[in-house]
Amino acid sequence: MNGSRLLVAAIVALGCSACSGSGEGAPGGGSASSGGGSASSGGGSASSGGGSASSGGGSASSGGGSASSGGGSASSGGGSASSGGGSASSGGGSASSGGGAGGGGPSDGGTTTCWPYDRPSTAALRASPRKVFAHYFSPYPISLDNQPPANDYYVKGYLNPAGESGAHQYCGGFLRERPVPQTPWAAGTDYELENMKIEVRRAIAIGLDGFTYDVLNPTSGVHRTRLDKLLQAAHAVDPGFVILLVPDMTAGPFNAGVSDSAALQALQTLVQGPGAQPASYHLADGRLVLSPFAANVRSAAFWSNAMSTLAGQGTPLALVPMPVGSFNFASYSGVTLYGASTWGPRTVSGAAAMQAPIAPVHDAGLRWMAPVSPQDSRPKDLVYTECDNSAAFRGLWMAAINGGADWVQLITWNDYSEDTEIAPSSRTQTAFYDLSGYYTTWFKQGAQPPIVRDALYAFHRTHSMNPAVATPDLAKQDGGLFKPVNGPSMPTNDIELVGLLTAPGTLEISVGGSTQTRVVDGGLQTFRVPLAEGTPVFRLVRDGGTVVQLSGAAIDNAIVYQDPLYVGAAAPTCAVVR
Repeated sequence: MNGSRLLVAAIVALGCSACSGSGEGAPGGGSASSGGGSASSGGGSASSGGGSASSGGGSASSGGGSASSGGGSASSGGGSASSGGGSASSGGGSASSGGGAGGGGPSDGGTTTCWPYDRPSTAALRASPRKVFAHYFSPYPISLDNQPPANDYYVKGYLNPAGESGAHQYCGGFLRERPVPQTPWAAGTDYELENMKIEVRRAIAIGLDGFTYDVLNPTSGVHRTRLDKLLQAAHAVDPGFVILLVPDMTAGPFNAGVSDSAALQALQTLVQGPGAQPASYHLADGRLVLSPFAANVRSAAFWSNAMSTLAGQGTPLALVPMPVGSFNFASYSGVTLYGASTWGPRTVSGAAAMQAPIAPVHDAGLRWMAPVSPQDSRPKDLVYTECDNSAAFRGLWMAAINGGADWVQLITWNDYSEDTEIAPSSRTQTAFYDLSGYYTTWFKQGAQPPIVRDALYAFHRTHSMNPAVATPDLAKQDGGLFKPVNGPSMPTNDIELVGLLTAPGTLEISVGGSTQTRVVDGGLQTFRVPLAEGTPVFRLVRDGGTVVQLSGAAIDNAIVYQDPLYVGAAAPTCAVVR
């Protein structure tokens, strides 16, 4: 295999989540070994010109319900292909004593000893007109086969470079991490349904209003089955938790190679089947909310006709198009829209530009769904976008907050083929998940939540992405080196510590026999040091004592395969479990 696999020009142009494939190959359809894909493109401003999209009225209904509790934290197991072994070795860090250990699960409002803020009740969060969703990608449920995690399909087929008959040897394995391993369910149990209930509870725990579900195929197959089960799980756990349907216009019967009439028929199947289920997101006026990914694959005339046809059949739509790049009003001239969005950037500079689209969209009487993504790297394409540890993630959240966005879409909950997941996972653990809870409360309440308990979050890679420092074995990684795309041309090789602090203190990072410190004020503080070999240890010290301490993952520049994933660690933490 050679560098021709990269097709970098096409990769930069595409930028899609579903390009990672339809996932019909593994048990239950998990494999997405084929397909294009890219590190996400820019998605900058909402441009005008050539017609206007008219707004649609109506308001989003809230809903009651409560968050289920549960204890535990993200366990390890998932492993990095950079070691070359292909096993599901541990990849995360651990929290140790000093007052930082998380206990129990999140409560439905009030004291939450495992997070740095007191989480408002679910009812209070849902009363906000601002909504937060996470993009659900069906190829990667918690388990693909209900087997013991040490030897399940994630381990054998995806994390192992030799998995799937060696199809991913060229890149060191199809994935670099997996969902937090789940103990198998008893024989005869619908394990996919039960695991989806877990995912719904986890999403509710951090204040999410629902999932945006990437619909790869609305008619048949494993992805339609999983959509039906997720709708069932959401309604069973909490009728107030909704599923916002995202027809993927690059996939299946929606894609550009399909005729308009066939694509419309697929939309009819979607809205009249899954869209009629009680968990599908409807506004108070009864309209079904639809947010098509890569909506600009189809013309404005197509969307006008689709909305008119479906309304005439009894399913009026509230359309929120989500192009891969910038939202452009001209692309939807004459179409009655409810809102607008974009797949968004993954860089610090891109995050800084994401306030700009909001005002023009609001001026048009529409709602803006802001994109927030933690990172983006795609082993199968040997590309990554440099997100500067957690800086792009935090910047995207602040663009949504400061710009007055109406909704946020976390991109993604679980697309492990693009490493954009925020769900509790084997190597990012709960770091992005926990911070998402904090920012969700901030976004919904319109004010930064008071920090009432100290917490630390760490982000770093497990080796340098400078190939002169950490050189892969190109006889094995024979697809070539990973290339940075859609952002900085040089990697950031830092270790980052993010502190949510009740009072001033000293942040410490120890690695490779050296300890570096920074005296900081209370509040949200960050501290970086250059990446170095060893296992980093992170501390908050105050009044001469360690308040919180946690360890990261081992950093080793002696690699076989490259791994651009930023791993995470958090203390204290609480992830909802079974």
